[in-house]
Amino acid sequence: FHTMRLVPRKSGSPPQTQRADVGTKTMVEAGVSSGSTAATEILYNGDLEELGKRLEAAVEVADRRYRGKGFSKCFVGADAVRWLKNEQGGSAAEAVALGNKLLDRGVFHHVVRDHLLKDDQLFYRFTKDEDHGGLKSENATWASLADGTAPKSDLETKVAEAVAPMDKYNVELLDKVHPAMWQNPGNQPNKYHMVVIGAGAG
Repeated sequence: FHTMRLVPRKSGSPPQTQRADVGTKTMVEAGVSSGSTAATEILYNGDLEELGKRLEAAVEVADRRYRGKGFSKCFVGADAVRWLKNEQGGSAAEAVALGNKLLDRGVFHHVVRDHLLKDDQLFYRFTKDEDHGGLKSENATWASLADGTAPKSDLETKVAEAVAPMDKYNVELLDKVHPAMWQNPGNQPNKYHMVVIGAGAG
């Protein structure tokens, strides 16, 4: 059993993010009902990573549909809130607040990133179940492309020409920054969050 404490915020005071003694960030605005001005803060001194793993094992992850649109590998928010409530022996508001700490940690998110966790029939997906792309072949390396063992795509041919010569140093560089035979994730029909690092003049 892990200790939880609710800290009510006075009406009209601005939301504040505090840091608990155990180093986990306190969620504000979690557990707020529609149209309410009251917010709930929760201090949780348990292991959030472990809690996230147990939540993942407890809820049903499945392909679901809403208004004719399919969403793969997702779970229902109300199911997660119910499990957190039973697991911690607290109220629904505490469960929602605790669940949003997991969301804030990146354990899961709303399928189109429009909502915090709510005790509702909304769909959420664990981050590990997202399509992040990956290697077409586990054995694919730039060394195998350079010596002709594996065929190169047009893009990989252009990359190889741009960083010539394909010596061991450039092969190592490309394996780290532009893996060979990489399969990009599928098209995201709703929202795409992008961070560009080191783009330079681009």
